[in-house]
Amino acid sequence: MSSLLNEAASLLTPEFVQGAAHAFGVPPDGMRKALAAALPTVLGTAADRSADAAFMREFLQSATHAANAGEASTAAAGLAESLANGGRSFLLELGHDTAVTLLGGSGDAIAGMVGRMADDGEAGAGIVDVTAGLALSLIGNRVRSEGLDAAALAGLLAAEKERLMRAVPGPIGGLLQISQFANRSPAAGRTPTPTPTRNPRLPAPVMPLSAAATVGSAMPFVAGIILGLAVLAWLYLKRPEPMSTATRASLAGVVPRP
Repeated sequence: MSSLLNEAASLLTPEFVQGAAHAFGVPPDGMRKALAAALPTVLGTAADRSADAAFMREFLQSATHAANAGEASTAAAGLAESLANGGRSFLLELGHDTAVTLLGGSGDAIAGMVGRMADDGEAGAGIVDVTAGLALSLIGNRVRSEGLDAAALAGLLAAEKERLMRAVPGPIGGLLQISQFANRSPAAGRTPTPTPTRNPRLPAPVMPLSAAATVGSAMPFVAGIILGLAVLAWLYLKRPEPMSTATRASLAGVVPRP
């Protein structure tokens, strides 16, 4: 079985390139360069996410749906016809959604680079959608013919990853690496250390026996101090008020001199 990259290159027939160039209003040579750059970019980015099980299940579903357009060569001809008629086919819609998912925040920059290869920066987004549709059709037919599930498809893409990424033009490859580094930076990937909290269902911490014994032995002494302080306070509050001079004279039988 030939590699995905070789199969993808076989879809870029002169007829397809000419039709796509006419639809986008760009030179055929520029269109060929743009398609040759975009195809390994889309396939390589998918291969780079082969370890993401959730993504691979979604990617498998899209590829299986794309296989309904027929063999990859038939699908390519249908794409060219759709572009010539100025319409949108379901394969183009699938390609657009897949390109957005794969390229994420780097999509606009990559589309700009692809468009400049075709001598029209504004055509880049459409060219990427077309190549993503081609890639889905190619993979969908491989899935159907070999009966691949998501895990097997992940293995296929992982085995092709190095070859695909080598075919990506340097500027686009550098942009993809920068984007991956930004998404996986220590600040973005660091998991904050949780603040420990006590489960309310757990019993309160038990005091060690040695500490409990120490506290228990000190209790009588502490209680005696508290009791003594309480008695002193009571005596202070109950002490008699000092007698005035007149009161003392009256008790002594002496009438004070006016």
